[in-house]
Amino acid sequence: MMKKQLTSRANLINFTLVELLVVIAIIAILVSMLMPALGKARESAKSAACLSNLKQNGIAIHAYANDFSGLAPSYTTNGSSFWSTILVQGSYTTKVNYNKTNIFACPSAKYNGDTSNPGSWTYGMNLFSGNGNYGMCWKIFRNKVLIVNATSPQFIPESNKYAPNDFILVGDSSVLGMAYSNLQWYYMTNDTSAATSRSLHMRHNDKANILFADGHVAPIERKRAFDCGYIHYKKQNGSNENGVFF
Repeated sequence: MMKKQLTSRANLINFTLVELLVVIAIIAILVSMLMPALGKARESAKSAACLSNLKQNGIAIHAYANDFSGLAPSYTTNGSSFWSTILVQGSYTTKVNYNKTNIFACPSAKYNGDTSNPGSWTYGMNLFSGNGNYGMCWKIFRNKVLIVNATSPQFIPESNKYAPNDFILVGDSSVLGMAYSNLQWYYMTNDTSAATSRSLHMRHNDKANILFADGHVAPIERKRAFDCGYIHYKKQNGSNENGVFF
């Protein structure tokens, strides 16, 4: 009788262990299936916060342009003062602590904590082909966005064909192929020849968040970027200078 009871208990234990292992295996499979979805959901939340940041940037830039004949702030005035600091210094937005979350920092961007590095301070302002010099700025209160160059008369670049609602003014930016890679940068270009260029960065589930010159914000994919004149960009997991993914 005792032998039968021991055998029965052993069978019960074996059966329970098998069930437990099956349950663990099922849970592991479910977790592996859910992780990508959870990652995308987390990134979607960061993207929403990023769009909110850019919207606030847009309000500040438009307030500035309203005071300066429709001109957005220059991407830089001297290489050490940037469009974001111009807005802060002019009280168009509140002062920010660059060591903490602020409206110029994308929640999904890499940040090295070095506030002396301008590349990690702010979203990128569009320079298109990188022909801008100190003091260059965009005239956004007109039918077609116009560049105003501080060292030469106004001239009409390729961007003049873009209406404000199709003109990428500020957006997710990154540095390609150098020590600061994946950090934000205060400007971005459309230069396809520079392997170390500052580029548009598709970091939100392969989309880039953009502030357009008319003040609206939206996430854009590759086609929309191309339609807006940007053929050079960095994908979420990296790309070369021609936009070829790796």
